[in-house]
Amino acid sequence: MRKDDRALSWEDFGITPVVRSKSELYSKSVSSQSQASCKSVPMDDDFQEMLVSAERYALGRMTYIVSLTVDYISPLIKSLDMKYINIMIDDITGHSDLGYGMDMDEEEWEKLLSRLRAEKERRTNGRHG
Repeated sequence: MRKDDRALSWEDFGITPVVRSKSELYSKSVSSQSQASCKSVPMDDDFQEMLVSAERYALGRMTYIVSLTVDYISPLIKSLDMKYINIMIDDITGHSDLGYGMDMDEEEWEKLLSRLRAEKERRTNGRHG
């Protein structure tokens, strides 16, 4: 159990994703002291598929994993390929009949769904990058 309510960051896990866009500021936010123990992973298909796997695992769960998953995926949305944005949107909307878990879990999924849809809309209107 976490001692505080702050959202976990990649640095909490010793990982800084390598991204292809302006979101690279996340990789620069690691303090110089912790950079030696920091790992980088490419934002490739394998990593994006792992994010989808995490999202699918957490859907319908009634544990801390829901907020952890949403908090982890959210800052990466602008770097996700459209394919994975669409997959996550379909997964989350398709799960509504089964339920999202507790009320707080539903709020988390709605938050992620809203962010995914906003990014899709942004790209659809030609404002990508």
